[in-house]
Formats: sequence, structure tokens, C-alpha cells
Amino acid sequence: MIVRSENITVNTSEPPRGTVNCFRGVVKEVFPSEYGMEITVDAGMLFVADISAPDFGKLSLKESDEVWISFPARAAVAIEGSEHDRHTEETI
Repeated sequence: MIVRSENITVNTSEPPRGTVNCFRGVVKEVFPSEYGMEITVDAGMLFVADISAPDFGKLSLKESDEVWISFPARAAVAIEGSEHDRHTEETI
């Protein structure tokens, strides 16, 4: 599955019930980027999110922090190839 980094929302608290495509994960890496900060989150799969500098400042994220990521269904593209990919496509 591929999700564009700018379509991923990162929060430090669990989103409200009913939020679709929401996963709990752990921050693995934090790097400066042209958008502000690039954050890699391990949520069973690796996701990379771009966060603006002001939003990053509000979240105060660092490696090993637990976070919640979410993204709109239209932002995900399932790539055929493995059993895991077919399962992911069916759940989106």
C-alpha cells in the first residue's frame, strides 16, 4: 500500500471512534524536510508523514513516541503482489 506523505495525519491521542484508516504506531525516525519535518511511523507497516514545522512544534514528537496516524481512503493505493497487500486492499 502506498499513501502520499502529505495525506497522513499524525496525532498523539487516539482519534474519535469511527475514524477510518486509523492506526497506532511508533515514531521510528524524524528528519527535517522541505515541508517541515518528515516522520517515519511503524504501524505494522512503515508510513512516512510530512508535518509542517508549526504542527511538529505543537506535537513535540521524538523517536519512540507512540502516535496515531490516519488518512482518507482515497489517498491509499493498494499494490498487488503479496497476501498482505490483498488483505490491506480489502480492508480499505
